[in-house]
Amino acid sequence: MGYCRGCTKGKPDPEGYKLTAKKLKVLPEHCLVFEDAIAGIQSALSAGCDVVNITAVAPAQPTIAGIVSARDYFDVLAYLNDQLIQV
Repeated sequence: MGYCRGCTKGKPDPEGYKLTAKKLKVLPEHCLVFEDAIAGIQSALSAGCDVVNITAVAPAQPTIAGIVSARDYFDVLAYLNDQLIQV
């Protein structure tokens, strides 16, 4: 999420993710965020989102608890509405 209309604070502040979830009419806890930067990961986690750290562009961030790493989107499988999907 590089740009969020209505946001006044940038990452690592969680405002962007919280506002986007609100606009989508979902809870942040129901959002899966793909991030490659530490500030974005911190922002998403602070908002309450689940995070996948994409490492193709930037190194993995193993020091942050609660995130999963994947080289790129082809490595990601997720459950959506009780169905396994490949992103």
